[in-house]
Amino acid sequence: MVALMKETRVCLAAPGTDKYVTTLSLRFCPSAKYLSHIGGFVCKAIENGKVKAVELALPTEKKSLDCDAADKLQHAHNIVSFSHAYPSLFGCFTRLFLHNARFSELEMHYLLGCCKEPQHLMLTNCDTGERSVLKLDVPNSKLSSLKFKLCRFEMIELLCLPKLSQLYCECWISVNAPFSFGTVPCLEDLCFASSAGWYQCGLKLSELLHGTTSIQSLTLDFQGEKIWILPEGKKFYTFFNKLNKLFIHGISIEFNLLWTIIFLEAAPSLETFGVKVWDHLCDVDNETTRKAFSKRKNPWQRKDKMDGSRHLKLKSLEFGGFMTTNKRIEFIKTIVAHAPNLESIVLENKDSCKSCDDVKDRTCSIKNMFPKNKGEEDTVRKRLRDQDRFNQLPDDILMSILERVDMRTVLQTSVLSTRWKQLPVLLSHFNLDVDEFITPNSSMSSNEAMAILIKLMSSLFGSAQRESTIRRLSLNFCLLTDLVTSLKYLFNISELVCNAVDSGKVKSVELAITTEKRVVDYTTGDMVLHAKSLLEFFGVSRSLSCCLTKLFLSTARFSEPDLHQLMISCDQLQHLVCAKSRVQSGFKLTDLLCGTANVHDLVLDFQGEEIWITPEGNELHTALKRITKLFLCGIYVKFDLLWTLLLLQAAPSVKIFGVKVWNHACDEGTQRSELFSERRNDLWDAAQLDDSIHYLQLEKLEFGGFNPIIKEHLDLIRAVIEHAPKLRSVILEDIEPCEDCEAVDCPIYPSTTSMFPQNKDEKSRVVKQLKAGISRPVEIIFQ
Repeated sequence: MVALMKETRVCLAAPGTDKYVTTLSLRFCPSAKYLSHIGGFVCKAIENGKVKAVELALPTEKKSLDCDAADKLQHAHNIVSFSHAYPSLFGCFTRLFLHNARFSELEMHYLLGCCKEPQHLMLTNCDTGERSVLKLDVPNSKLSSLKFKLCRFEMIELLCLPKLSQLYCECWISVNAPFSFGTVPCLEDLCFASSAGWYQCGLKLSELLHGTTSIQSLTLDFQGEKIWILPEGKKFYTFFNKLNKLFIHGISIEFNLLWTIIFLEAAPSLETFGVKVWDHLCDVDNETTRKAFSKRKNPWQRKDKMDGSRHLKLKSLEFGGFMTTNKRIEFIKTIVAHAPNLESIVLENKDSCKSCDDVKDRTCSIKNMFPKNKGEEDTVRKRLRDQDRFNQLPDDILMSILERVDMRTVLQTSVLSTRWKQLPVLLSHFNLDVDEFITPNSSMSSNEAMAILIKLMSSLFGSAQRESTIRRLSLNFCLLTDLVTSLKYLFNISELVCNAVDSGKVKSVELAITTEKRVVDYTTGDMVLHAKSLLEFFGVSRSLSCCLTKLFLSTARFSEPDLHQLMISCDQLQHLVCAKSRVQSGFKLTDLLCGTANVHDLVLDFQGEEIWITPEGNELHTALKRITKLFLCGIYVKFDLLWTLLLLQAAPSVKIFGVKVWNHACDEGTQRSELFSERRNDLWDAAQLDDSIHYLQLEKLEFGGFNPIIKEHLDLIRAVIEHAPKLRSVILEDIEPCEDCEAVDCPIYPSTTSMFPQNKDEKSRVVKQLKAGISRPVEIIFQ
């Protein structure tokens, strides 16, 4: 105490400084000998403006269990005397921690009255007499956090505490509920921790929480003894309506955990759920223990499965005292199967305990079953992911699994006819691809597949039971040759998706719009009609356009103003793929990307035809400055490739750059020349490259259709390696297989017989060619 007093005087009496202490934290035993000195230092500092707020803890020299009634009365007297002597000090408290004190009711109310600024109050082993009632009616109080530990009140009546948001109570002696709640409109965080005494029969949650209206976080801790919360049907459900976090701690290791599922089903808004097992070797269950505590028992019936009609919004599951036993694994898997939004599972070892460590030292055979290394952790992950006994799963768990498979598989399981109404309730990410409805060698037409797609979407968005938002809806559908039917389906899709967006059922949309037939089967006139259909579709789909984040367009020929307007309407677009989609006389990328400030992935696929983007000056830098992934695909095999670096130079943020060569012997015949214009790329001139520009952010180069005998391929890769100081890897891929090409005898460059490096020697030779004279560690990967 002498040292504390000296240090306090030095800190608070430092002359010649304008600095002040925002918060002064003090912890000391308030003996009469030193109180006046410390109080004087602090009060003077407060009056001089050197201290703005004070946090005060007043413990005793004795431990709580060693303090008798006389000790508590004396300590309370010292505290009250201290407050009388220094009222300005007590008026600055923001946190007050009182220990081992027995006040009179008048003294307790005086203390709360003179502490005008307290936001946090903690009472440990404090009371106003054995089994007394504490009434707190402080309408002007700023108190937001109130904690009671080992206090011997029969009841604490919170009559009026308008700012109180957090209440913690550990160990109470009353038979009935320890609190009654009056005006506590901000109370949202409750924690009750206690081991039930031999005379305490238990409480109902509706009794414990009676009077609360907005509880968002609830912790129940049984401290390894009996479960003192009593079943009462669904009477407590009302108090769980707004519950966001629920923690059930101190569950004896003897008890099964599946009974806790009942609380999950009662909390429709729950996002975080935690259980903690009480596993203490030092906790001996003998006659002496049972004289103090009730018999360890759990009045809740075990629940083997969850209500299939309910869907959890759970995002986080926390498990303290986890052990790799079958029961613990099955408990977690049961919850996972019903929580499609689950993002994380946190597994924690049991709490450390010195007394348990002493027992462990004497009993070496006792083993900790928490995973100790990466191998054991991986084993647990695998067991949690395994979904065995598939045929025995109830409907609701099966539906949760079905969200991970494609719709064709769902159809093959024959579940849609009987269970489709439940499926939408469980899914937060939904993928509908019309191609999945047409199985290989199927006689189903694209028209029939589109009709099925519309029907499924109607069921999905028309579900009145839907409880969660579809955060991402991915749609892949096709334009039909019959334009009248095609427009009918387009307008159906537009109406369904827009209504779902407007009603909050869908947050973001991804679209891939393809064609019914192969690209080579369409004329230029067909492509113009496709573009017209797409413009009509987007023209009536404003709500859809506003939340469109990814767009794939194929086989459409736009006018420049139309394409420009289309891009502007999709102001949230992040990923754009244009395959065989162009304006009627080529277009500038600045026009294409105007109004799409969020796009960071750009894929341009020319599908072996002319390069339909036109060169431009410095404006290109503005259009591409946010692009981080740039892919140029379908570049005709006869074209030079160095021109692609003009785009790379204009995109300073690109981290991944990819090119893919189009080498198809099957499209060299007369049919191609009848459908498409002459292949040309005479506008882009590689001579305009600025050799002083480096690709400072580039980390990966991907090259599809690589052929080591084509000089242009080697030149492009070397140029990128030389100008990309952060480049880590170059991925080389073979040409894609094509059945039509295999029937052609004379490809321009061999495509039926791949020239891609096959063995170690061939790969080493290519690596040597690409990295000659380059010392940087760039990895060359052959795929």
